[in-house]
Amino acid sequence: MEALEIFQRYELKYLIPYSTYEEVTSLLQKRMKFDPYGDEQGCYNIVSLYFDSDDDKIYNETRNNLNFRQKLRLRVYGDSDLNSTSFLEIKQKYNRVVNKRRTLITLKDAYDYVYNNANNRENYNVSNPQILGEVSAFSSLYELKPSVVVSYDRQALAGIDEPDLRVTFDFNLMTRSIIFKLKTVLMVICL
Repeated sequence: MEALEIFQRYELKYLIPYSTYEEVTSLLQKRMKFDPYGDEQGCYNIVSLYFDSDDDKIYNETRNNLNFRQKLRLRVYGDSDLNSTSFLEIKQKYNRVVNKRRTLITLKDAYDYVYNNANNRENYNVSNPQILGEVSAFSSLYELKPSVVVSYDRQALAGIDEPDLRVTFDFNLMTRSIIFKLKTVLMVICL
């Protein structure tokens, strides 16, 4: 399957108890199918490196629930090594509408880009050089640098009759220094 580089969707997020997840999932399976990117239950792992400024501007936009907020991240899906595909993404949210612009780049090149040669964009083989330029401009404007790593397992479903409808459940949330072991699940509905 081909990865989307530019897309827009409407997101609703809920923190729900595990028992609610079990009930909702069984109901959803009547009208939805598991995501083909995951295993037979639609599950896969996501690891993201988020960027922020020294004054935590990006984090504070989210924490203060600003109407418009944006973030930069480097993301990999599933088991990854330095030769795996990764995504450099700019994610913007306005009134619950999410716009994502991302480019595919090997994880090795992404690390090199982030930590060494951000000014020499032409040295990298990316799927969308325009988006890499936007990543560079955004990063430079806010003086962003790697801030926190977030990892979690996701179970995703897509509508059978409405393929643009996605519902995801995120489990086992971990950060670089803190592990959250809650009896809750984050459910995200994307339209």
